[in-house]
Amino acid sequence: MRVTRISRQTLLVTETMLAAIGIQLKDLPRLQERTFGAAPDDWVSSTLLDEMYQAALHITGRTELGLLMASSPAVARHGLFLMLVAHAPNLGQALGNLLTFSALSQETCELSVTDADDSRLAIRLMPNHVSPWGMVCRVDFLMRGLVQLIRLADYQWQGIASIRLAFPPPPHAHLYPQYLGRIPQFDAPFNEIVLDRHVMAYPMPMADPVQYSEALARAHVALAELKIRRGLIGQVETMLLQNLSQPPDSAKMAALLRMTDRTLRRQLAALGTSYLTVLAQCQKTKACTLLASGEHSVQQVAGATGFASLPAFYRAFRRWTGQTPAAWIGNHCRGNTEGAD
Repeated sequence: MRVTRISRQTLLVTETMLAAIGIQLKDLPRLQERTFGAAPDDWVSSTLLDEMYQAALHITGRTELGLLMASSPAVARHGLFLMLVAHAPNLGQALGNLLTFSALSQETCELSVTDADDSRLAIRLMPNHVSPWGMVCRVDFLMRGLVQLIRLADYQWQGIASIRLAFPPPPHAHLYPQYLGRIPQFDAPFNEIVLDRHVMAYPMPMADPVQYSEALARAHVALAELKIRRGLIGQVETMLLQNLSQPPDSAKMAALLRMTDRTLRRQLAALGTSYLTVLAQCQKTKACTLLASGEHSVQQVAGATGFASLPAFYRAFRRWTGQTPAAWIGNHCRGNTEGAD
């Protein structure tokens, strides 16, 4: 078994990045143990992922991080995605699975396939992001992953007609030919790869009908369970966000849902969460959104998220992010500015 050595500097950078988004290094083993189709609140939101990108930019000064990431955290965590792609019969089915089962690891699907013309398709990227820098980093990562996937089937690189990016050339523009195989078109209307339609029928080199069928069955079960889970949690989140300045307690929420408080607590527990956990996630999401807009004071954000006092809001915000609101705003604005340079 090969053991990868991690330098003290790399470890320090990693620890600093995680601390910037409220995660402790000691928690990583527990995070990595989570399984395919896990609870949505167990996964990293787009807001948190964006904060991670900004912290990485600030600490390393390297704008090309999206190209350098070897594999997705979702793929590393959910090995079943690899089976759905690698063992699919052809490239079209592999891409189709990414679209069909994206809900198992993402808030919203980041890919779509549309007609470019009679003979070509466009795989369009719609990254979940908050800041301009987060968008560039996420597009870089997704674009490299798609190019690698297409190359598995189209190993002679004959099918990709063009790569288009909807932003100006970033500081690392000279690296795109190395990682994407060609110079992309910048300032395009969309982030997309245009490829010949017939490439979709190319067989995947590791196609395996037995393992593929097993992976499909497991993925469908996980997706069905997730829809059930999101049904109740989605209802609670919607009602909370509508009344977040004065959030109802669990008993009032249960009454709004026409069930008893005990039933609500039991059903949420069966889904691996609790009422207070859902409430805290709603408060954090809205607080970060309002602070990022720059249009609200911390006092106003505290009131809008249901906190009766500033000290209580400060304690909760530090617990969520590992930073004070002022430090978080400073890091967020600095990430936006650096990413735009």
